[in-house]
Amino acid sequence: MAGRVQGEKSGSNAKLLLFLLVALVGVTGWNYHRNLTAETNVPKGAFSGVKDADLDVLRAAYQSEVDSLTKKGGIGLRATARDTTGGVAGGAREFARVQRAMRTTREKGYEVAERQAAIEAIEQEQARRQSVAGTPTEVFLRRAFTF
Repeated sequence: MAGRVQGEKSGSNAKLLLFLLVALVGVTGWNYHRNLTAETNVPKGAFSGVKDADLDVLRAAYQSEVDSLTKKGGIGLRATARDTTGGVAGGAREFARVQRAMRTTREKGYEVAERQAAIEAIEQEQARRQSVAGTPTEVFLRRAFTF
């Protein structure tokens, strides 16, 4: 009788182990599918169709434009009025000159901001590509076991 009770215990342990194994495989499959769906539903960025090498070249080009625009000067500087001893007409001309200088400075600032935004978008695309890269085994493990 003692042998029969021990056999029943090992049978119930085997059933429990089998149940846990099936549950673990099911949860892993569900999580893999969930992460795969999340990866495929990420909205495409402006640079998603560009090759990795071209992204590096494009980023370097944008950075050189930012550097050259910044070095040209005028970014962050304020135009100041000169001596206006020419009366009302001289004051009006000086006002127009200062306005043109400020508009030019503002436009240069906008150009620099646009280039910097493009650089940030390229960096985000490169980071996204790094996060989904890897060997097939690494990709499977990341998708299956990342909660």
